[in-house]
Amino acid sequence: MESKLAIQEDSMQSKEKVRKVLTSHNLMYLSTVDEKGFPKCRSVDFAIGEDESVLYFMTHKMTNKVQQIRQNNNVFVVVDHDCPSMEELQ
Repeated sequence: MESKLAIQEDSMQSKEKVRKVLTSHNLMYLSTVDEKGFPKCRSVDFAIGEDESVLYFMTHKMTNKVQQIRQNNNVFVVVDHDCPSMEELQ
């Protein structure tokens, strides 16, 4: 029983860490695959769902990214924050 409780506590801590990262970062990059098999990356604004595993972004339904996701739903997402100065780059 103790190991199950420890796993649940680890899971909760992980979820809290993920939510903290998501709320402290303001940039998201979405990568898709085009019709020739090449990756296409672009920045999108995002919002966090009630569950930290759900991220939302808005776009027009006729964009290339929507067409690419319809053809191949394998995407790659990076969440990041901006750096106002060179000194803050890590």
